[in-house]
Amino acid sequence: KNEGYTKKIDKIIKKELHLKGMDEASKIKTIESYIKTNYLLKPNSAEGLNSIDNILKNKYAATTGLIKLFAAFFKEADIKCELVLTTDKKNILFDSKFDTWNNLEEYLFYFPKQDRFIAPTETSYRYPLIPFYWTDNDGLFIENVVVGESQLGIGKKFPITELRHQLNHIPAFDAEFSYDDHDIKIEFNADLSDATMHIKRSISGFNAMPIQPYIKGTPSDKIKEACESLLKDSEKDAKISNMKTANIDPDISPYYKPFILEGDLQGTGFLEKAGNDYLFKIGTINGPQTQLYAEKKRACPIEHEFNRRYDRTIIFNIPKGYKIKNLNDLNMDVYHLK
Repeated sequence: KNEGYTKKIDKIIKKELHLKGMDEASKIKTIESYIKTNYLLKPNSAEGLNSIDNILKNKYAATTGLIKLFAAFFKEADIKCELVLTTDKKNILFDSKFDTWNNLEEYLFYFPKQDRFIAPTETSYRYPLIPFYWTDNDGLFIENVVVGESQLGIGKKFPITELRHQLNHIPAFDAEFSYDDHDIKIEFNADLSDATMHIKRSISGFNAMPIQPYIKGTPSDKIKEACESLLKDSEKDAKISNMKTANIDPDISPYYKPFILEGDLQGTGFLEKAGNDYLFKIGTINGPQTQLYAEKKRACPIEHEFNRRYDRTIIFNIPKGYKIKNLNDLNMDVYHLK
């Protein structure tokens, strides 16, 4: 046990993080946020980058050093955890039947009490989200177990520990944690020459990861461009006003709070005149859909990135003097059976 860095970490925990009184999940989130905010990961192993004392002093670390720093903080905070090594499935699937260093590419910490993980080297992720290509995969779980104790003279007793490992599965997240929901209200003017659509888009979990962690540090013109693109998914030529966002702090995990984007769109791309009738193309409001059709029979399996769900609530008011002819045509149940 290194008394030097132990005292420094203990001081940070007491004076800066104020973990006393927190539940374990809150402690994990606080430590992860502190380290990922204050220490920079360097993609090399230069001298000193793996020393906890140097990392605490200089505020940057190599991968191994960062793992050691997280482990030291968790130990001082009395948080039981296991180190997990796995693969990125984009490159290779973890092969539990074949011993190879290729299985040991990516690092995680697993918390048995919470049954959750963190990805210590992925700065944009916050507990309990980890990269989806590391989930639904096996991993090597390593635990430091106390097997006895030793005593030097009449001094303090020290625990004797050993590392134990086993292969376990890293589960995928349920679809309920990665949603992209639209709440839409449409107002037509009296002669159907124009329409205003208010849209509130709530994006959570893995769906939000390409957006939410980066909003706060992105130039305002780029944010505006990206957000307009997300709102105009169903109406490319619409004019946007009253646009606003919520839950954009990088320390807010989209697992707990969705990235929210809303605004007003003005346009009539979903309305078409046909003689004396108007065609309201309500399906286009959902935006373009992924096409999974193939002319030829598939020879290889499809790897689904992550489980997700979509919910669309569309409310529109019919102008006085108009009526809908075929409302029942929207009553569908579309599904696929093997």
